[in-house]
Amino acid sequence: MRRHPGAPGGAAPAAAVLVLLGAPAFALGAAPAQADGYAPSPMPTPPYVHDTGRAERVAAELREDPVYVDPEAHAHLADGEETRVEALVAEAGQPVFVAVLPSTYYDESNGDPELFLHALHHELGEPGVYVMADPRAGGVGPFDLTALAFDVPVDEFEALWIDYEEIPDSELPTAENELLTEQVRTLVKQIRTAPEGTPASPVPLFADTSDDIPDEEPTRADYFTDAVPGVIVGALLGLLLIGAWLLAAAGVRSSRAVRAAVPPGAEDGIPALLRARPAPVAPSPRRLSRMLRTELRRLAREIERAPADHPNHARAVAAFDAATLIDRGEHDPTWTVGAITMARAARAELTLDAPATSPAFCAVNPLHGAAVPARAVSGPGGADTGARPRGRARREAARRRAAAKRQAAARGAGGRWCAHCWARADLGRPVAPRTLQVRVDGRLRQHDLVDGFWKSVQYGHRTPDLARRVLKELDVD
Repeated sequence: MRRHPGAPGGAAPAAAVLVLLGAPAFALGAAPAQADGYAPSPMPTPPYVHDTGRAERVAAELREDPVYVDPEAHAHLADGEETRVEALVAEAGQPVFVAVLPSTYYDESNGDPELFLHALHHELGEPGVYVMADPRAGGVGPFDLTALAFDVPVDEFEALWIDYEEIPDSELPTAENELLTEQVRTLVKQIRTAPEGTPASPVPLFADTSDDIPDEEPTRADYFTDAVPGVIVGALLGLLLIGAWLLAAAGVRSSRAVRAAVPPGAEDGIPALLRARPAPVAPSPRRLSRMLRTELRRLAREIERAPADHPNHARAVAAFDAATLIDRGEHDPTWTVGAITMARAARAELTLDAPATSPAFCAVNPLHGAAVPARAVSGPGGADTGARPRGRARREAARRRAAAKRQAAARGAGGRWCAHCWARADLGRPVAPRTLQVRVDGRLRQHDLVDGFWKSVQYGHRTPDLARRVLKELDVD
């Protein structure tokens, strides 16, 4: 059990020059901006988080029952286990509130469960022992249990510290062995037997300033010593910003050119959710998992909003079940990619008023979106209207058409490309480097060269009812 909290668009060239000019000021004490990219730094005052939405929701449930189980954590508990845990905490002799929910680096507390417990206490406003049980991935092993005592007369160390020997075996199936019940039983026993203490509310380490030592008065030499490294670092940062801006500008120009090369009406009939979009070429398994969970949350909201008699409601529910099972299981990354495309397709089908079938996804990278039919490439003697290109423009047009034909033949995709990939081919730009790469057995491989289920069904291209086929593949009736 953990006992202590942890420590806490594009730029213009002119901005980069200002960085170079302002480097000494940066070195002399300007605070660097928070750069974790996902969650902001914790606030220095209660509730210590910038967003209390989840804490408010959990607090509202805990006002009714002392144990709350998040929908994403239900699979980690056995049938009836929530009731048994409620009975245990009722015998603790002190108020105990248990929240069973996952904690990630990208949540409101930067993945620090103690910060979340502070926010939860701030919203609930009741004295007691607050417990957060974070289920571990894969459904194997004990919960990551974190507990804080707020205004209860027990010795916090004796009540909340659990010896390593008392933690259940890390290889036991979590729900099957009711590990949460075992862990809470041990915690309740220690709360009941702990000596009395002074009621108090803990303060996160980063907010505790009682031991601060006054800074010494700086000397002129200190300023000079601090400034020189700052000037060097500021200059290097300025150069990096300039380089990054140039790369970003080139990427924006390239993206605009590709979008402009998509013929009008090329994506007619394709739902907006499945139209061509940018996608990573070699995403990590963790990034793919985050993308899948985002799609699952969005799909769950759409299923709740859609009427039960919607012609594609049953297909969407099946896709949600299949994608959820894939997220909880252990498969190679092609399964995660397939689950992402399946969830996106299900959301798109809920926007249609007619029964749908599984769409075909881009063979270069299924994360791009749905494939559009192969376009006929007119030859030099075609019946194009208007003035024919001459000279250099004519040679360039012929080169682009030849490049498109070569790439289509080399890929053997049968026209299963998204609109952006076809536009790249029309511009004479290589498409093969944009092929999705997934990490299998420790090395990157092209997604369409990984033998298995998703290669055989071509991400739904050869399977009219993909979700039910996936459920069957996973041995789910």
